[in-house]
Amino acid sequence: MRFWSAFVPLIALLPIVTADIHYGIIIKGGKQQGGAIVPSLNDTCEAAVRIGSLQNIPLFEPGLNTFTATICGKTVTVNDSWLSWTDTDGGGGPCWRTLRNDSTDPPLPPCNPYGDGATYQWDDGGFCETNFNCYIYV
Repeated sequence: MRFWSAFVPLIALLPIVTADIHYGIIIKGGKQQGGAIVPSLNDTCEAAVRIGSLQNIPLFEPGLNTFTATICGKTVTVNDSWLSWTDTDGGGGPCWRTLRNDSTDPPLPPCNPYGDGATYQWDDGGFCETNFNCYIYV
């Protein structure tokens, strides 16, 4: 019993980990299809395409738009011009761009989450530091 009692105070001191969210562009067949906001723990092409198809974020250009989607039960608005995010619960925080340089970065990896023969790509435009835990299984 004394052995376990020594660990209880240590466990109580562990920090609460929050997850970032990523925002970016979904590309299908070489053309922009729209945007997506995904949890950083599931920031893959497949997840972005599946989650983005449910969010219905219109086409946007990084650095020019604000867009809103529901993710992990929260309505989140990312402002890519001001590099910040807010939610309807009063949360908010900073964002950072992860823009690609097409002349020097490797090509975006393709994916096909639906098995329909189409080629999709996820162009991660940036990430935001959040104050809520978020993970979505797709």
